[in-house]
Amino acid sequence: MYTTKKVKADKTLELDVLAHESGRCYSKIVSLLRKVKKKKGFWLSQGAVQKYMRLRGYNLHSQTIQSIIQSYFDSLKSYFRAVKSNPAARPPNRTPHYFKVRWIQNGITFKDGGVRLSNGKGNAPITLKSDALPVYVELYFQRGCYYFSLVYKVQTPQA
Repeated sequence: MYTTKKVKADKTLELDVLAHESGRCYSKIVSLLRKVKKKKGFWLSQGAVQKYMRLRGYNLHSQTIQSIIQSYFDSLKSYFRAVKSNPAARPPNRTPHYFKVRWIQNGITFKDGGVRLSNGKGNAPITLKSDALPVYVELYFQRGCYYFSLVYKVQTPQA
């Protein structure tokens, strides 16, 4: 079972840049898959998109880019399910300027009561106060400020 802790953060230029970079990455994935489907007639696999996006020069951690790709493919899977019952359904095609940023596994380190979120080579990390190491952390924008969702795995008593 998982529990989530929300941490509010003021709107800063650094967080805006991260969310914008994430939006750029997501938009590139959408346009890439749309163009390949239109010109070649097939959908690229998730692995092929990850190989393509690997060295594109985004100022994000590699695991963050992989989670953005995963997010798009989750939407694409729901499109494939929906098209069975509704032939008029359309694949995900929104290209946002800003998108959520998710840190998973290798992008998170826990040390001295704080969580350090890596932003890729050459970029300063983000530090948050925390009691334990979260499974993943997600940054999103809502009503004028940013929020960090720290998701922790909790032990459940076995009956």
